Amino acid sequence: MAANVIRIVRGAGSPAELGRQCAEVVQAYRDYHAALGEWPSSYLISETLSLRHRENHATSDRAWEWEEAMRQMVAGGLQVAASQLLKQNTQQRAGESEMFDGLRVIEKQRSENAAARMQKPKPKPRKPSKRRTKPE
Repeated sequence: MAANVIRIVRGAGSPAELGRQCAEVVQAYRDYHAALGEWPSSYLISETLSLRHRENHATSDRAWEWEEAMRQMVAGGLQVAASQLLKQNTQQRAGESEMFDGLRVIEKQRSENAAARMQKPKPKPRKPSKRRTKPE
């Protein structure tokens, strides 16, 4: 349901599915309570929905920095979207700041990558081989 709500906010998703998904979430809460005698904790809900704790696929410090910057941009963007829905200008500016902090890391790495490409010497063209062949 959370993913669908995010998609709906961005102009996609399935608005017609939202009612059914809400009912499924309510039923999941009831089932949890029936099985354990308590409601899901705030911690469990936050961990389940958090983007911060997703698997990291980075194989180097530089790749890790890139992935973290992307996560920061997504988190900031989500904060901007939520703040716009609630008309919370201060929170929106904080989200924009977080988003642009991540963007700065991405731009820095892209700039460094471009500079590194410019410094690499181009391979010299090979001269055609003047190989002698034996007459047949």
